[in-house]
Amino acid sequence: MLYRWRLHPEQTSRWSSCYSPEQFRRARAHFLARTLRSSGRPLWILGAGPTGKRLAKALAAEGLEPTAFADVDPRKIGGHVALGARCAPRWPVRSMDDLFAARPRPIAIAAVGQLGARERIRHWLCSRGWSETEDFWVAA
Repeated sequence: MLYRWRLHPEQTSRWSSCYSPEQFRRARAHFLARTLRSSGRPLWILGAGPTGKRLAKALAAEGLEPTAFADVDPRKIGGHVALGARCAPRWPVRSMDDLFAARPRPIAIAAVGQLGARERIRHWLCSRGWSETEDFWVAA
């Protein structure tokens, strides 16, 4: 059976809030949290920028909070990420070397929106023996 796919201005995905980026982020966080919660391993978010912060906030709303963030930007490393009010939890921003040295090996979620970053992160982690969907997920 052949279907004809067409895009038009009246389609629901163009105007309904059900298809907003925030709703997709919530859905992604829900299923990631459900999958990763049972691992018992620490969770690190790769990327301490806006994309990583938004995903961490959505994961925290699902009851899965990160242990730390990892970033390659030397200006961010050594700092902290806060997801809300002053009294909200703050997480340290570590280097990628700290991620690889962490024991037990954490689960990492790459959340970097920069063009090409996902493929670079995926290649970098795989070249160090990490396995996608076992040790890390790409979710930007």
